[in-house]
Amino acid sequence: MRQATLHGWCRAWLLVLALMGCPIGAGAQTVEVPEGLQLLQAEWRDEHGLWQPVVLPLQWRAGQAGRIELRLRLALQARPQGLWALRFDRLPTEHELLVNGERISGREIGRRPALPRAVGLRWISVPSGLLRTGTNEILLRADLHRAAAGLSAPWVGPAEHLEPPARAARWWRESLPYAMNLAVSGLALFTLLVWWLRRDERLMGFFGLLMLIVSLRNLAYYGEGSGLPSALGSLAFFLAQGIAVGLIGVFAWMATAPAPHVRMLRGMLLAGVLYVVAGVAGMLAGRLDELRAWMYPPAIALTAWSAWRLWALVRRMQPWSRRLIEVALAMLLLSAAHDYLFYAGWLVPDDGFWLPYLTPVLMAGVALVLLRRFVHALEIAERHGVELEQRVAERTRDLQSANEAKTRFIAAASHDLRQPVASIGLLAGLMHEHEGMDTAQRGLLDRLVASAQALERLLKGLLDLSRFDAGQVQSRPRVVALRELLESVLADEAAAAQARGLRLRLRLQNNALSVQADPLLLEQIVRNLVGNAVRHTRRGGVLVSARARGASVLLQVWDSGVGIPVERQAQVFEEFVQLEPARNTAGGLGLGLALVQRAAALLGTQVALRSVPGQGSCFGVLLPRAGASPTPAAPERLSVRGLGGRRLVVVDDDDTLRETLRLRLERWGALVQAYRDIATLQAALARGALDEPPALLLTDQRLPDGDSRAVLACLQVRHPGVPVLVITGDTAPADLAVLDALGWPVLHKPFGTDALFAAVVEALRR
Repeated sequence: MRQATLHGWCRAWLLVLALMGCPIGAGAQTVEVPEGLQLLQAEWRDEHGLWQPVVLPLQWRAGQAGRIELRLRLALQARPQGLWALRFDRLPTEHELLVNGERISGREIGRRPALPRAVGLRWISVPSGLLRTGTNEILLRADLHRAAAGLSAPWVGPAEHLEPPARAARWWRESLPYAMNLAVSGLALFTLLVWWLRRDERLMGFFGLLMLIVSLRNLAYYGEGSGLPSALGSLAFFLAQGIAVGLIGVFAWMATAPAPHVRMLRGMLLAGVLYVVAGVAGMLAGRLDELRAWMYPPAIALTAWSAWRLWALVRRMQPWSRRLIEVALAMLLLSAAHDYLFYAGWLVPDDGFWLPYLTPVLMAGVALVLLRRFVHALEIAERHGVELEQRVAERTRDLQSANEAKTRFIAAASHDLRQPVASIGLLAGLMHEHEGMDTAQRGLLDRLVASAQALERLLKGLLDLSRFDAGQVQSRPRVVALRELLESVLADEAAAAQARGLRLRLRLQNNALSVQADPLLLEQIVRNLVGNAVRHTRRGGVLVSARARGASVLLQVWDSGVGIPVERQAQVFEEFVQLEPARNTAGGLGLGLALVQRAAALLGTQVALRSVPGQGSCFGVLLPRAGASPTPAAPERLSVRGLGGRRLVVVDDDDTLRETLRLRLERWGALVQAYRDIATLQAALARGALDEPPALLLTDQRLPDGDSRAVLACLQVRHPGVPVLVITGDTAPADLAVLDALGWPVLHKPFGTDALFAAVVEALRR
């Protein structure tokens, strides 16, 4: 073993002690004033068993084989009272310390080795009973190959005098780096959590893993004990150090080359495997400390390479940031070199490791930079999100404006169309009642009636859609007998099915089957589904079925028509969507299924669709099953239409429709007085043309000089309590809401003869 040289500051201590009157000689040091003394002189046993003088602190090379046995002597003038202590700033982990033959620290050399820990301050209590007056012997044994390279000169004295400086030294050397690494481990967990939630942050993930490994290694290094066996613990420290250095290289590589080369990855993976194999082999051979000393230079070289790679990023930073990073990288390399020299035994034993202080600061700084970049990215994303929300809001307003414009256009167009269509329907009905037409003329008239009815259906669809959008339609469920409702719908569609050569069938599980639903909404659903099935089926037939499903009833409409592709099945429930828009001019506007979906929603159910292109479709709704079916009331049948000379007042600004209404009502036996607007009605009242109270007022909703409320108010000045029937072509949701609020009977244009007569009779009855 090479004897350590005596450093200048040690000589200075000897001179000070000599001047203070502390006798130094004969290998023993005497304490006169019990304030504490640093023992600088010792003896070591050579290979021949002879004691040779040596001056502390003592150095040797890391991993050097053999044992060291030191003897220190302390001469006391009197037996001390109270607790004494020994303080070593550097003491091998694997040691045995005896005072006057009694072990006070460590364990017997050669037994189960201890896990190496950081070169830190060791405080060893010395019971006062072990010390005696005169010469006291302190014996230290240690295994060199299991020990850190070096031994400091111990301090000895009363514990109360040694404790304050020892506490301060312990705080600086152990508590401070422990707290710093503990804080960095928490920051590492946070960065790993960020990476876990956002996998694109690869740099943050790798650096968080690096911080966690390094900080946990440092925490374990400063810990008092470990649950691992010594060999495995040493291997864990060795592997943690290599993994940390490797992750530094990976981080530097990923930061400068986002697209890693496959060969480079394989090379780094192979290097990692070889490092693990070398560590296991060193553990089994008992040469792990020596291997660690050999691994320090490659680790320093890899760290230098990582710093060089990171320099590409540093050069693009601002001057002050670049200078700061330059200083940090230089300190990192200097600290790594210092720690290697200190561990290898080239520096004074009273020194310490620098990296446990520096790495937490550097890692926290880099982590904060990464987190700041991440927060900046989040701020940009939030700003983009706000801008996107603003754009979406603007587009939504544009779409709402466009939708409102579309609604206004449809309402205006349908209103203007309803006037002539209503006139055409009534005039066609009047012509159909004339006698003396030949077969050809009646055929032309039938075609005219069919076209007028097709127009009525189209406009009625627009009206129904507007009423749903206006929220006017409400569900009033009650018990509905399915047979009567379904037979009525099939009877209306029978002529159309027969004209296309289709079979129209009804299949019920039992005739008494009934459901709890709004009859009008349910009829609208069935009528639209059956009508669509007939129009879209070229051969085969249409089947309407209803069967019980527990507490529900499944109502289905089957057809053998063209079918609907899967990718377009969701579109058919949108308004104005037609899969075959060119099939004919009287098929519809694509509103039927949109109305079906809205009606089903009001009934609290959904429309199910199954379809195979070329084979047919099946639409179904599931409705709650009801108890016994109610006895249907016998419908009022009007065999002979007559109004029995009742006096009616008609107010409408459309000359054709007003005249047609007058002719139609007079044909039914009514006495009709027709006026164009409110002004002409007021003039008639002024000249006494309406002295007798009318039985009913039929008025358009919108007139050039007012609305239906103004008409009724004008007439009620002379004849209060006159019932009113409003005739309107308005389909705008706002207009429909106004009519619904009035609570008056309303007849929507266009309307046929039957609808007009039924509305007049109902209004007269009310």
